[in-house]
Amino acid sequence: MYAAVFVQAFTGVAASGCLRSQNLYPAGGTVGSSSIQPGSVTPTAGDVVSTGLGAAAASAPFTLDGAFALSDSTAIVSGVNFGGGAGYWVATSGSAVDPTWTVGTSDHLAASIAVFKGAPASAKRRVIVTH
Repeated sequence: MYAAVFVQAFTGVAASGCLRSQNLYPAGGTVGSSSIQPGSVTPTAGDVVSTGLGAAAASAPFTLDGAFALSDSTAIVSGVNFGGGAGYWVATSGSAVDPTWTVGTSDHLAASIAVFKGAPASAKRRVIVTH
């Protein structure tokens, strides 16, 4: 198995009961597509929305639309790892979001998204990304 793992850590989220909602699309991955959306979620202002992409053989670049920041990505390296990426957005409103991931070549793709409840406004937010 040749996995690709992306880790995101955030301060300024609720200390307990922090997962507001999540989606995964599709459970089996799409075939022959160069873009995918994980499914719509509706955060509250101040929530952290995290999204991820898994790609069996897609080439870079991996892009993420809208206000989402691409925090990390890697292309497939045959015999070493699959491709994928991670991104996030700190919600500014309570509007539904469904970001589009785009890859360099058509592939088997899967995408996920999760909304984490923001902490009270007095908490400071910091983003820590490792790979």
